[in-house]
Formats: sequence, C-alpha cells, structure tokens
Amino acid sequence: MRAIAVDVGGTSIKGIVASDTGEILARARLSTPGAGSPATPGTATTSEPHVTPPVTEVGMGSDEPARTRAASSESDGNAASLKPAGNHGVAMPGADVAAAIASVVEQLRATDAGRNVDTEAVGVAVPGIVDDAAGRVVLAVNLGWENVPLRALIEEELGGPVALSQDLRSGARGEARWGVGLSDFIYLAAGTGLASTVVLDGEPFAPNPWAGEIGQLPYPTREGTVRLEELGSARAVGALYTRRHPDNPLDTAAVVRAALDGDPAALDTLTTSLTALGYAIDAVRHTVGALPVVIGGGLMNAGPRLLDMLARIMADSPSPMPAPILHAAALGDQSQALGAAALVMPAG
Repeated sequence: MRAIAVDVGGTSIKGIVASDTGEILARARLSTPGAGSPATPGTATTSEPHVTPPVTEVGMGSDEPARTRAASSESDGNAASLKPAGNHGVAMPGADVAAAIASVVEQLRATDAGRNVDTEAVGVAVPGIVDDAAGRVVLAVNLGWENVPLRALIEEELGGPVALSQDLRSGARGEARWGVGLSDFIYLAAGTGLASTVVLDGEPFAPNPWAGEIGQLPYPTREGTVRLEELGSARAVGALYTRRHPDNPLDTAAVVRAALDGDPAALDTLTTSLTALGYAIDAVRHTVGALPVVIGGGLMNAGPRLLDMLARIMADSPSPMPAPILHAAALGDQSQALGAAALVMPAG
C-alpha cells in the first residue's frame, strides 16, 4: 500500500509518498508561506527506499519531531499571512498554508509513485498545540495561528479527506511502526523545545491537545526557577553555554562536540542540560511506569555517546525505580511525515 503524507513546519512543508513498509518513494517540498517569503515552488523527486535518513546538525531543530509547546517544532518562523479561505470570502489564518500543502500533494500525485497511491486520504503532521480529533490547531506561535480549522481548510483545497495529527505524536507513531519497533514506550523529543507523549499499542495517547507539554514544567536551578525546556532541549545547550561563557559563544553542536572530547566547561554545560532532560524522563516514568524511552530531536544527532552519557546520569538518580532503557529514535527527520502516512494506512 502507498499513501501521501505532509509534514508542516515553520520554515518548510515536506511531502512524501510512503509504502506500508516505511519506504519513502517520492518527496516534494515548499517553503512555508509566511516564513520570511512567499511559498517557493519546488519539485517532486523519486527517492531510494527509506533506511536511515541523513541526520542534521545537532541542535538545528528545523526538521525535528520536536515540539508540542506553543512555539512548536520548527524554529522562528513568522506569522502566516492571511488570504480568503476558499469561497468563504473572509481572511482565514492557515488558508495559504493549506493551499501550499495542496500544491505539495498535487506534485506528489504527478509522480510515478504518487499515481499509484491506494487511498485518497492524505495524512498531515502539524506543529503546535493540536486537537487531532477535531482537526484544529489550537495554538502554533511560529505559524501565527490560534484556533485554526486546518483539516477543513486542507480538505477544501484537495476536495478529499485529510487526517491531521500533531507533529510530535506523528513522530512517535512513525517510530512505533517503522523505527524503533516498540509498541509501548515513552517518546521524548529534545529539539527546539522539549515535549513528550506515551505510546500504547503503537498509538500516542493524547486525551487532550495540551498533553505532553513536559517542557513547560518548572525546574529549580541555582539562578532561579526556569521552564524545563530552557535547560533540557537541544537549543538550550548552546544558549546555556553562551550565557556562562559570553566571551566564547558556541552553538549546541559545538558544545556537544567539545563536551564529548572532554572540554571541562562544555562538559559541565552538557551535564546540566542532560540532568534536566533526565528529570523530564523521570517525571513521565514515575507517572506512567517504567516503559522504555525513545528520544528524538536534534540533540540525539550527536549519536550513541550522548545517549550513554544520559544513561549514566540517570543511573545516579536517587529514585528506587530501575534505570530506564533508552533508545535513540531511528527515523530522524522523516518520522513526522511517516507517522502522518501511517494515519491513513491500515494498521500494520
């Protein structure tokens, strides 16, 4: 079986044709309207079957399954522009993005792979606080949206059914089906922000659009109380190091490399951030139980040495609960689109 899916981000809209084995057969991409420029036309291309996608630099955050908080997974897009929504004749936030999504879908449908899809329905992953069941984006700050009926807008453009899901939950769904291959686990994304979901029987559990906002928890430090994602996200690592060492500012990727090479200042910063990340993991585990933990987002692009460091930090926890079994997410920045494709395919 084949299906078309789209991953909407603050800077780009990426579409794929996926098979029911998780192979990516074709891709298309446009810039997100309102992300600094009008939508830029792209072309659809065929692709080799998906195995392990190329990873982006640590901490970039632009293509991660990263965010459920108000500022969502991609970084620093501007508010989406407005245009009349279909025949309603009123300005509707999200209408231009819905049109861009439809353009990506039509590009994919024109490819050899896209002409042979088995379902008219299209899966869409979108950042922000999302009511999946209602098809509505409750809040997405980097897109400039509040209470946008995105599913209805896309269906109006396409003239067919759409399944909508928040991007972190889509990433978790993709990992369950084609990535780490676990059916029950805690999924945590440490990218631009920090968010989590619990996956049960292969499906993210989200009884409320605000579920998973672990990065918003208050976290006490020597300097005062901060939001947890201000220390435990990928973006936070570079920001924290630069605050501590303003004469030698480094981005997250450089801090992680230096820390893993033994630089004391970088190691101290990374330890602070990973301790906060471990706190987030423990907070979820002590609520739902000792499930395996799958970690995605830009921070995990540093590879297994970083995961080993996190495991050592968590092993020193005073909690009586057994130390967690940690897994790095397997699908990289393709997880959201693949998870959206899974939305419109029969359960595998």
